[in-house]
Amino acid sequence: MLALASCNSKDDTQTAFGGLTIIDVDNPVVTDNPPIGDLIDTAFVVQLKGDDLLISRLGKVLISDDRIFVLDNPYECNEPVKIFDREGNLIRSLHRGGGPGELDDLSGQMLYDEATQTFYVANYEDWSLYDKDGNYKGLRKFPFHNAGTERIGDEFVFWLLEFQVIDSLKMQVMVTDTAFNYRRSYIPFLGSPLGFAVNTQTPIFRSENHVTVIKNDTVYAYENSQLTPRYYFNYADHFDIKSIMTNDVMIDITKPGKGYLPTFYENSKTVCFTLSELTETGHVKKLVFDKKSGNYFVYPYGDGFTETQKVTPFFLQSSQIGDDYFIVFADDAKYERLAEIKPYLSDADKAKVDAFQLDDNPMLVFFKFKEF
Repeated sequence: MLALASCNSKDDTQTAFGGLTIIDVDNPVVTDNPPIGDLIDTAFVVQLKGDDLLISRLGKVLISDDRIFVLDNPYECNEPVKIFDREGNLIRSLHRGGGPGELDDLSGQMLYDEATQTFYVANYEDWSLYDKDGNYKGLRKFPFHNAGTERIGDEFVFWLLEFQVIDSLKMQVMVTDTAFNYRRSYIPFLGSPLGFAVNTQTPIFRSENHVTVIKNDTVYAYENSQLTPRYYFNYADHFDIKSIMTNDVMIDITKPGKGYLPTFYENSKTVCFTLSELTETGHVKKLVFDKKSGNYFVYPYGDGFTETQKVTPFFLQSSQIGDDYFIVFADDAKYERLAEIKPYLSDADKAKVDAFQLDDNPMLVFFKFKEF
């Protein structure tokens, strides 16, 4: 594996100019990919525990110094937000409803401000504020819908859908101070003001000392009050929102030839980039990129490949970042795949995996990739 990676040099596969790294997704130098498990460095698990703890579908996880905040299915659950300690013990569930401290009309967005130990849950235009134990601190009104929020330094960065302020559907990055006073915004990035990818999963997130924003095939970093491109992923049929917008009305995007929707996750060593094709067959490309060496592998999954390739490996199903680890939810749907992580676990964690049952509460798997 290391011999293969050494052939995939930074000079051969990408060009850097003005801080922008170009990566060719469709034509990687190395196509004989090693098993994804060979790229794993360390891993550990956290079993979520609590009386009558029912979690239907884990949506989002936030990790703080001593808390784990979990968003369950925001549209169906009576207790959609749950707070755990770092050992996975349930501290409190936040209930759905219209009373003080209760949640209603959730947008799926959460934010934890470590500096003030304030936990924010978005109800579209209202943000409910709690302390780290779930005690209610009040409600804050916002004049826009946001699709992602992170704190960087003394600023909050919002990736938002501004339905009310602007008549047409536009997406932009808005920056406020920590009292939520407006400082600056960015629209458009390049070309059309409808230039952002429609991405409901992770359009914005914090990594190290910057906030990352995705625009179609380009990843931008907001750092030191500047928004600059960092990665450009070159691939065929990349998704362009202009192709599905007609007079600000969304049209059918399920037909072939409409390109890919990107998601992007990054820790201090590795970038994981996912391209999900907008077709009924749903091709998926998973890219694992080593930030130090510039080496990368592209793993294709979906229709048209072998049966084993149709099932994405456990370590490529990460959908969260916490404590510089990628996080995977181990629930009933992934029960048979838990064996993939055992070689990288401590004996105590191996015992937890062996004891895991189909009707158990979900387990969080934390892992890092090695440099390659």
